[in-house]
Amino acid sequence: MRFTRANSRTKNAHGFSYVEVLAAVVAASILALTAGIILVYATRNWQNLGSALTLQRDEQIAMDLLMRLTRAGTNLTFTSSPPRYTVQRANHATEAIYSTNNGLYYDPNTNTPNDQVQLINGTLWGPQFSVTFSNNAARNINQATILLVQKANSDIMSNQVTVTRRN
Repeated sequence: MRFTRANSRTKNAHGFSYVEVLAAVVAASILALTAGIILVYATRNWQNLGSALTLQRDEQIAMDLLMRLTRAGTNLTFTSSPPRYTVQRANHATEAIYSTNNGLYYDPNTNTPNDQVQLINGTLWGPQFSVTFSNNAARNINQATILLVQKANSDIMSNQVTVTRRN
């Protein structure tokens, strides 16, 4: 009876050569580098999309509030330096939306200090918050045109809305 080891090597079996090991390491390195580059670009795109989403969300909230106040307001004024939009409504305190330090703020009661709400955080682009008024007395129409422009990274978001009211 003859006993042999189950995992013993024969004389003709050899391991990997240095060239084969080197080729395998180079191939694995290229795959790892490619995966790393894809991960970096995916992360960058994720951050850019998050920034664009924040711009759109802030713009929508601010414009909705501006339009709601403009439609309901009875006495509307806008001063350009510093940009401040003041609205008086029946049975409400005087409200204001103003710009400072590239941010847009809403003050629901100008008589109460420190009750402001920040609508846009640091992305308001320059003096790009304005409200202009026009009247057409013949047709008994008042219009307010609201402009907001934001910028973050390479994204620029602008929105101009004209609110028309009949008296």
